[in-house]
Amino acid sequence: MLALVSANSSIAKMGITFQSTLLDENAACHIALGQAYIDNLLDGYLKNEEELTELGMNKSAIHEDIMIGDSSMSVYGILEKGEILIMENGDWTILSMGSPFLEYIYMLVLK
Repeated sequence: MLALVSANSSIAKMGITFQSTLLDENAACHIALGQAYIDNLLDGYLKNEEELTELGMNKSAIHEDIMIGDSSMSVYGILEKGEILIMENGDWTILSMGSPFLEYIYMLVLK
């Protein structure tokens, strides 16, 4: 799993490493390896193990977060016809009005 977190998140702004993944993972983008969490799926707790596996959920004895990126990181979403800037210099671009990403999402929803 990949989690994108703004370099301007309230935890990141504190400038403190808490030595607790539950807090520190909210200070930086991170990649999670190992056990997937069923909470990430709508009604995941209602699905059996076979259904979860079919949806790409994995079982593991571990779940480890690896923090990546910094305030200079930019992230692009790859589409069928091009790309969309999602984060620039560690901050969200998709939240601003007129954002091409928001326009793309609106188009998908209103189709």
